[in-house]
Amino acid sequence: DSDTIDYDEGMVRQFDELIRSKGSSLNLRDVFPAVLAAGDDAGHLTEAGAALLDRDGDLEAGIPMCPPEGDAGTGMTATSTSAQEACKAIREYFDNTYGGETAEKIKVLYGGSVNSSNAAQLLSDCADMDGFLVGGASLDVEEFASIVRITQKLAGSFR
Repeated sequence: DSDTIDYDEGMVRQFDELIRSKGSSLNLRDVFPAVLAAGDDAGHLTEAGAALLDRDGDLEAGIPMCPPEGDAGTGMTATSTSAQEACKAIREYFDNTYGGETAEKIKVLYGGSVNSSNAAQLLSDCADMDGFLVGGASLDVEEFASIVRITQKLAGSFR
């Protein structure tokens, strides 16, 4: 719920009632992570996380993590202009906080309902975007493979 910056209370209550009717004592809020707004501090990348994300060893542990601008999981994609503004703001934050060298080294990933229909446009129009966090489209092998091919084709435009 964007007004309360929290999960939709009616939907949470509906789920809890449904799961209780099936005999479970689970409460959705007990398993959901805290809701964070775009740019909130969500912790820092660990050594293990850095190694998992970057096998070449260029990614350093300790960099701040933050939630996406709000499109992830909605089925909606930001306009290229909006996505670029968000990615640029993130890069500028790192430039102002940690210096230009760090700002150039970080990878800014967009995670807002990326698919094979919008991947090329997003990458072409967003100079500060380095790649994607692919959600639902990764569940379809052909769709995901298409996104990978698109990113490989446009790899020369990455930082």
